[in-house]
Amino acid sequence: MAEYKEYTIQKGDNLTKIAKEFNTTVDELVKINGIKDKNVINAGATLKVPVAVPVTATAAGGYKTYTIVKGDNLTKIAKEFGTTVDELVKLNNIKDPNLIYAGAELKIPAGAGAATATPTAATTSTTTTVKNGETVVSTQTAEEKKAAIEEAKKQFQEKLAEQEKEDNSLKSKLSNLFKKKDK
Repeated sequence: MAEYKEYTIQKGDNLTKIAKEFNTTVDELVKINGIKDKNVINAGATLKVPVAVPVTATAAGGYKTYTIVKGDNLTKIAKEFGTTVDELVKLNNIKDPNLIYAGAELKIPAGAGAATATPTAATTSTTTTVKNGETVVSTQTAEEKKAAIEEAKKQFQEKLAEQEKEDNSLKSKLSNLFKKKDK
């Protein structure tokens, strides 16, 4: 069963942005918070958002369960538990291996354990302190880092374009106000 924490909605937030930040979906946020209109949320209000849950003991079905956390992907999880992406896909009936959500539970083969992977030359390890004070260790290949940087650039450019649009709208409104005043 997924666990949740409280998130205080910030000015400028929307459910899409919050869902992306917590690696979940708008529909999931609507469902767990009983939201009537997904287009209306208020800064200062709180939402329940999914949080990481550790691996549970082996279930009767011969597997462990693992709750997906923000930043996970099947390759990372398979490596961590000494199994394969194909095995995780098959065991969990995953239709798109590139689409998993934080808070969802995955079955891990019972024989799999935390792998002791030795980083290769193309692998780096980075420690980052996240907002809530927890420390997350991330192992990424150079290609994964490059893709993450490109995605961050894209998001920054989109945000910048949004800000420019807002600025232009405000300039237009101010201009219209001054024109009315001069009449």
